[in-house]
Amino acid sequence: MFKKILVVTDFSPNSLKVMSPALALAARFDGTVYLRHVDEEEEALSNHSSQDLVDFLVHVESKRSLWLESLANEVREQDISCEIVRLKGWASKEILEYSMEEGMDLTCISALGGQGFKSLLMGSTSSNVLRNAKQPILFVSANCSPPDSTVVKTVLYPTDFSEVSLRGTVFVAALCEQLGASLELYHVMKIPAFIPALPGEPPLVLPSSLLEKMDVKFEDLLAGLEGLIAADRVTCEVATAGDEAEAIAAAAVSKKADLIVIPRRGHGVLAELVFGRVAESVAKLAPIPTLIFHPDDVEE
Repeated sequence: MFKKILVVTDFSPNSLKVMSPALALAARFDGTVYLRHVDEEEEALSNHSSQDLVDFLVHVESKRSLWLESLANEVREQDISCEIVRLKGWASKEILEYSMEEGMDLTCISALGGQGFKSLLMGSTSSNVLRNAKQPILFVSANCSPPDSTVVKTVLYPTDFSEVSLRGTVFVAALCEQLGASLELYHVMKIPAFIPALPGEPPLVLPSSLLEKMDVKFEDLLAGLEGLIAADRVTCEVATAGDEAEAIAAAAVSKKADLIVIPRRGHGVLAELVFGRVAESVAKLAPIPTLIFHPDDVEE
């Protein structure tokens, strides 16, 4: 499933958080890790040519080469094949192009990238990659601190019962089967801001007919997974919340999930504006790694 795994690092503590879950998937699928760093200095400082700057860039180059080789050796010590990739240019552009051109099955990235004015103008590196990548993305937020050795036992899959989400259940069921993990299907019914009941009135509750419709939808969804994953390893839940992303992030904690897998509805800025940014918001809020994919971009 994941044979070619791109792992992006800028050597910051946050960027290194993605190593543990990325290596766990590489080990499970006998994949090769492509450890990648993008040098942005030459692109950013191309109009300067002082000797001091040249010496600085040479010094940075040597340091990064040592750091990359050290990280690669740590990966190889776990019997995982690892290749080093060094590119120059703007990070998000280079990451997206390399992932497409080299046919990466999975791109792993943490909360890293642009700061200050460039970030406000163009978006951070991680946001640009999340929003525009066509291949599956494994993202680790700044709120997440994965254990040194990641083991995926429970996968949380939020579904809105859309066509894209339903097609994505085939992928996530296959993933859980290969990982030996249980699958938590989770639907959030978005509701208006909470309106408290007046004194003496019963609290507002969802109509039973609506909940019954949700049960039918889950039954249909489970029927489509028959033969893909054992029924006793799948559970379903409906929740209500004013913010879907926050509810999903909270459910990951309450259910002690190890990985969130969530489908996206499209690629690029237009798709995000039309369909919202639930997947991206979940990835940035979640206290556990999040795998974002589009059903059309993965082999079932």
